[in-house]
Amino acid sequence: MVPLTFGIFEYLLLLLGILFAYKGTQVIYRLYFSPLAKFPGPRLAAATSLYEFYFDVIRDGQFMFELNRLHDKYGPILRINPHELHIKDPSYYDTLYGGPLNKRDKLPSFTQSGLPLSAFETAPHGLHRERRKLLGPFLSTQSVTNLQPLIQEKVDLVCGHLSRRVGTGEFLDLHSILASFAADVLSTYVLGRENCYGYLDRAEVTDEWKKIVNSLFETLLLIRSVPSLLGLAHIFGKTIAWIFPPFHWINKLQTVCMWSFSLHCDILTMC
Repeated sequence: MVPLTFGIFEYLLLLLGILFAYKGTQVIYRLYFSPLAKFPGPRLAAATSLYEFYFDVIRDGQFMFELNRLHDKYGPILRINPHELHIKDPSYYDTLYGGPLNKRDKLPSFTQSGLPLSAFETAPHGLHRERRKLLGPFLSTQSVTNLQPLIQEKVDLVCGHLSRRVGTGEFLDLHSILASFAADVLSTYVLGRENCYGYLDRAEVTDEWKKIVNSLFETLLLIRSVPSLLGLAHIFGKTIAWIFPPFHWINKLQTVCMWSFSLHCDILTMC
């Protein structure tokens, strides 16, 4: 009997065959046997996440607008990918958000931001509730009311930037100045006046914080579709920003977060 021998090419063909068989079985399950198979929606969206990837990554975040078209075609409840439904029906609110007695674990693909210890990235319901509880006192009605002088101070700075342009014909990007307003209020509240980001204190308001926030969401859409990019970002650091420019602003945000964390550790140590 002649022994069977396989070369590299044959092994590759075997691996490809196994991969195609696995993916084919997966698609059949999603289309016909999944618990979500009975819900309406595009068949491509039910079979693969590429439908959502196309509109969110290739078309720069247009999936939210595509959803309106799909709801007009398929109704208030539709399947938008192999694992999720999208509901456009206000009467269903109490069913989706059932209060503290009903557990609602987050889907991990919605929470990958590179900050695994944050409340935002905590998927299990119980753990998220405990972490969120720690923030409760800072977000209470009384705490926010006490911020009124700080908020008014930042509003006055915004008004100052607007007033200086009255009659000059100059343009001012409202998105940038409002994003800077939010950043200055929150950074002052969290880090203190000495460590406020101070975007509104500058002679000219830049679009730096707007770019950080927009790139954060742009990158989260990309990571949601290709989760392995987050691991590559940690391995290659700033290098990945050459391939995916939005990561430049994520690196900048992480630098700010790490600086803030170190600052708080120093304060606690002195106390």
